[in-house]
Amino acid sequence: MTKTNVDDFGRNLRSAIRRHWVLFRIPVWTLIGAVLAILIGAFLVWRPFAGLITLTMALGIFFAAHGIVQIATSLEHRPVLARSWFWTAISGVADLILAGIIVAGWPGSMAWALGLLIGINLFMSGLALVMTAIACRTVSDAPKQAMPARGTA
Repeated sequence: MTKTNVDDFGRNLRSAIRRHWVLFRIPVWTLIGAVLAILIGAFLVWRPFAGLITLTMALGIFFAAHGIVQIATSLEHRPVLARSWFWTAISGVADLILAGIIVAGWPGSMAWALGLLIGINLFMSGLALVMTAIACRTVSDAPKQAMPARGTA
């Protein structure tokens, strides 16, 4: 292949990608996420033990980040959901404790962490959502910043 053919190929490929994205309106990050999901999924099927190590580490990082976000969200919504913000904060604290358990028990924690900790996380998150839903039934005078955006209600 000559340099001209390579340049033409590159130009045609970029043009085809642009047409495809405009036609289906696929954001670049969605495409990147899809490609990463396929590659990571193939890796986990090919090397399950390495995947177990990676997933346990990723789970610890997720729990830490999720716990911080839940605590911050509960504190932010405390004026609106005065009776349920505490449950969301407790769920966030539980996530931080779970992250600490994974880190403290590493590498032995990878044998049991996925099933047990995901179960605890789902239980705590579900409990927080139920308590928030119960508390939302009694909210009648929500501030304007808590009201749904125009056209969504």
